[in-house]
Amino acid sequence: MWGDDIELEAFRRAFGRAIVIYDASTGTPYVKPWEGDEGTSLNTVHLWKSENHYESVRNKDGPYEGPSMVVYKV
Repeated sequence: MWGDDIELEAFRRAFGRAIVIYDASTGTPYVKPWEGDEGTSLNTVHLWKSENHYESVRNKDGPYEGPSMVVYKV
């Protein structure tokens, strides 16, 4: 997923998901909650912000193309 604040808000509302954005320079998370989800559920979308762009977070083990298919390890 790539976009700016307007696309992120549209995505959040269209899919009803919380979004956690990590700042590339500090690693600090910023949460855009959704209906009580403060970014802790398995439905949360995780993004990385570098400069003025957002990018999806991927597993270290891949896949490296297509949907990120994040696998949560507890």
